[in-house]
Amino acid sequence: MKNPQMNIKFDHEIRVATLKTLDLFKDLNHDLLLELSKFTTISTIKKNDLIFEQGAVPSKFTFVNKGMVKMIRTIKPGQEMILRIITEGEFFGTTAIFSEQPYAAKAVSEGEVTLVEIPRDIFCDFLDKHPFLYRDFLRLISLKNHQMVRKVPEMALTRIESRVAKILLNLTQKIGYRENSLYQLDIPLTRKEIAAMAGTTTETVVRVLGRLEKKEVIHMQKHHITLKDVDYLESLVDEYDHL
Repeated sequence: MKNPQMNIKFDHEIRVATLKTLDLFKDLNHDLLLELSKFTTISTIKKNDLIFEQGAVPSKFTFVNKGMVKMIRTIKPGQEMILRIITEGEFFGTTAIFSEQPYAAKAVSEGEVTLVEIPRDIFCDFLDKHPFLYRDFLRLISLKNHQMVRKVPEMALTRIESRVAKILLNLTQKIGYRENSLYQLDIPLTRKEIAAMAGTTTETVVRVLGRLEKKEVIHMQKHHITLKDVDYLESLVDEYDHL
């Protein structure tokens, strides 16, 4: 007969190993991770599953273990904008928790996603017990907020080419890989979703990507993009950075 205590310990160790993959917890020692694992839920969801709705009241801290999540804000009926793409190791929705406000955007899975969730009150108590973790949390949240603040003037001051270039470079940094001396990107987003991130129309994004391919800056094949001239893409982004 199997020992149920051994099964419980094995289950906790799986959650400890999963927590260790997350940016916020990667430097925590085993005992703290084990303590936190007792309140941790791990679940896998399908493509385009709604994780939480815009305007919902937050009740848990949510992290991505595997896959990607889109943060989408509805501006008006029929018009949406992708604010962020959350990738493995990152968290999302925390600003709403700490500000005690409803979520400002909805979260939707992009492909199959494994989530790590911890109840809000329990995790806040954990942070109170281990205040050094607040510093790391604040640093990561501030970095994300800084990126969001920069996004507003970028939309107003930069050309569409610059916005698309930055999206490609950011995605490459997060999920790209190097092969045959070139950066490769298995891009999970549709042209419509790239347009939603860039704050423009699908038709415009198609034209911009077409021009970049014609200039041999990129090569596109279905959902795969090869970045043939990263320096050129970076020069487009620098146009804004040097303003």
